[in-house]
Amino acid sequence: MKISGIETFLVAPRWLFMKVSTDEGISGWGEPVVEGRAETVRAAVHELADLVVGQDPLRIEDHWQLLRRSGFYRGGPVLSSALSGYDQALWDIAGKARSVPVHELLGGAGQRAIMVPALRHTGFALGFLGCSHPILLPTVSRAGPRVSAATTATTIDTAHGGPRVRK
Repeated sequence: MKISGIETFLVAPRWLFMKVSTDEGISGWGEPVVEGRAETVRAAVHELADLVVGQDPLRIEDHWQLLRRSGFYRGGPVLSSALSGYDQALWDIAGKARSVPVHELLGGAGQRAIMVPALRHTGFALGFLGCSHPILLPTVSRAGPRVSAATTATTIDTAHGGPRVRK
């Protein structure tokens, strides 16, 4: 399996996503973004593409070291963000290639469920957290922490994939 291409997708107002494709049809996704500098990070992602296209996507650590140390100037938020996007996408490919969730490649789930505090917004959707069925949290007052509704939280059950709202 070889990396065959890199694509980036700018999503208004400030997000950037990247897709790493392979010659076997497996693709991985990453999010390389520095808020307010999405176009700059996009340029960095494409500039680094020459170093990984044609290479084995499962050699994640080798790619990380090469991308991190390839230039004279190392680090900084733009390069680190581009590198992070590649890292996420390559781990995504590795999980798909082995038909296992990425957390299994990294040693397994650390816990069965995680608590996510409700944000004090009106009807905050949790679909972006990877839920197969996004839920809408109840409306929470902006009056402050003394309002009992502000204690509403959701539990993402990592073992069974379903979000639950609890008070």
